[in-house]
Amino acid sequence: MKIDFLGKTLSGPFTIPSGIVTCSANIIQRFFNQIPEVGVLTTKSIGPEPRLGYREPILTQFEPGSFTNAVGLTNPGADRSKELLSELEIPEDRFLLISIFGGSVEEYVEGG
Repeated sequence: MKIDFLGKTLSGPFTIPSGIVTCSANIIQRFFNQIPEVGVLTTKSIGPEPRLGYREPILTQFEPGSFTNAVGLTNPGADRSKELLSELEIPEDRFLLISIFGGSVEEYVEGG
């Protein structure tokens, strides 16, 4: 099933939101190569500096059927992410959205 999105015909109607998959280029590339139903993939959030995030466990059950996580925004930082993601071969019928975060307006502006 093809779908039009922002003037582009996508391979599939599904999207992967931020925080679900990764910042890892090889895993993103695998999604693009093997799962055409995913037309839009969003990276985990990337900040200006590398972050190790929190130690496991990062998932807890708040109440039956209700979970929460706290990964700590693990990411390789903006410069390394740019380097890694530039190696991707993004098919014409897909979108890669990059989720970013910052601790101030200046960090967002610097990252742009």
